[in-house]
Amino acid sequence: MNLLSLLDRLQSLEHEAGCLYRTMAARLRESNAAAAELLARLAEEEKGHEQKVRLVREIVADAGQPPSQAGIDSGITERMDSQLGYIREKQSLFALGMPDLTVSQTIAMALDIEVQLQERHALEAVHVHDVRIRQLMQSLVEADGAHSDLLREWLDKETGPLPL
Repeated sequence: MNLLSLLDRLQSLEHEAGCLYRTMAARLRESNAAAAELLARLAEEEKGHEQKVRLVREIVADAGQPPSQAGIDSGITERMDSQLGYIREKQSLFALGMPDLTVSQTIAMALDIEVQLQERHALEAVHVHDVRIRQLMQSLVEADGAHSDLLREWLDKETGPLPL
């Protein structure tokens, strides 16, 4: 896989996470405005992450780095595709309504996604040799950690502390 393909996948991952959070927020808007607002905020931040990835992609494309110099570990593709599939599966379930999911379960699902994204981005940062992409991945790790903290805080207020 070349560097531009990696960035395309990463951009898709951020986009899909934002779409899922917007869908979750829409479903919760009437029953729990605070939870809906939190998810809408996360969706907007994912949009910002997507734009950051797009900007890095443009810089890399303008530099004209040949794919053979990208230094991308092949396992990254599989991990990103797996995460993308997981998020799309949840998006499909929400599109169908998921009538038995509570507000706390919805927030817990978003937390699970953020924890997975954080772990994957951290792992990917280690295996990417391009400094620009490693820095991008690290900034996403930090953002995902902040998202996880927000979601945990919400759940702690609603249900009591969760085990880490």
